[in-house]
Amino acid sequence: DHPVVASLPGMVRDSRTCKYFLSRMVQAKVDMAEKPIKVVRTLETLEQHAEQVHASLYYLVLESCEVTQPEALDAAGHMGKGVGLATLLRDVSEDARKDKVYLPTDLCRKHKLNYGQVQQGYNSDELSEVIFQVAARAKGHLDEAKRRHGALPSALKPFLLPCVPALEYLERLER
Repeated sequence: DHPVVASLPGMVRDSRTCKYFLSRMVQAKVDMAEKPIKVVRTLETLEQHAEQVHASLYYLVLESCEVTQPEALDAAGHMGKGVGLATLLRDVSEDARKDKVYLPTDLCRKHKLNYGQVQQGYNSDELSEVIFQVAARAKGHLDEAKRRHGALPSALKPFLLPCVPALEYLERLER
């Protein structure tokens, strides 16, 4: 009965690309919900999830506006990864209270951080270092999306606005 849900079949029927990105985004969310104890092995795994969920949403926005410029699509990919990683960081403590830790195992091992410490809410130098490395990757993607800003037509410049709160969050985190 929801108007957005009611409009989806028409959108998907008219566009193979729309169907692909919508399916990819929904499947990534379903996978995360069905496998809540899923171990995130690497930072690249997190980036892949961010692209599947967040970047797919931005690709859909561009497609709905009939935008096909490579610069815009590239910016959407970087923005999705950056926003997705920043969102993950913002949710670390809330996820930990639900016994979920989505920090990369390889970074946690490298810095001798165990998931139990995260779940119990301990703030440590080890946790800070893991958070820093994920935040640095997120900032790199958001900076890359911002670099694409100049190449976008003026009508598309507002498309990059989701970068602003993510960058502000990362700056607060850095302090």
